[in-house]
Amino acid sequence: MALVTVLSLGFSSVSAVELAPEAFAAPLACRASMSDAKPKQYSTTSVLVSTAARAGVTTTAKYKTTSTVKRSVANALGKATVRYLISAATPGFTVVVSVEVSSSGKKASCSTKFVPVARK
Repeated sequence: MALVTVLSLGFSSVSAVELAPEAFAAPLACRASMSDAKPKQYSTTSVLVSTAARAGVTTTAKYKTTSTVKRSVANALGKATVRYLISAATPGFTVVVSVEVSSSGKKASCSTKFVPVARK
């Protein structure tokens, strides 16, 4: 447990305040991007996630008429790749992908997006 000493100037005595280690812990990172932000219909694009090592990853792609949820676990470097088959997704409609990560009782979220393009 970390010990922080608070000094008071003047006539008062020196006091000590104990703070829990969690008070110094960094927040959980969450960054997301797409491997292809303008994928053609019936192709595959991937959500590229950066977070803590071995963190749980949940992605939710919100299409025009449906949502698709996928789960993964980040590797030892904190990287996860979650693949999405575009199928006949509505061309021109922005698909928002919400990302939630969790590790050691901490949670964080971020998002990315892609826009399907008609296959010619």
